[in-house]
Amino acid sequence: MVEETFRTELRRQVVEAGKAPEAAHHFVLTRVGDEVLLEVGFVDLTAVALTMRGKESDELTLYVTHRFSLSRQGLDRLFQAVDEIRESVSVGGAQTSEGPANASS
Repeated sequence: MVEETFRTELRRQVVEAGKAPEAAHHFVLTRVGDEVLLEVGFVDLTAVALTMRGKESDELTLYVTHRFSLSRQGLDRLFQAVDEIRESVSVGGAQTSEGPANASS
């Protein structure tokens, strides 16, 4: 079997464009069989600050707002996009939403 590679341009459409982006402070990757589960969430930073000052319990909650099932190829593309955006930030500063991390393969 011969594996073929192709590139195509994807039209980017934000499903809820009028909605503000959600906070994402924490990322968890878990292997589930041949797939990888990516959970994205946040910790209430006010609770963190209060906990650091000793005004609340030491127990904090990770609020998982999104869960994604990724194939090996999807995981590879995610890491490629992360590497590309990290490189662009370390070399030339911030990129726009049309920067290299939005390239598809």
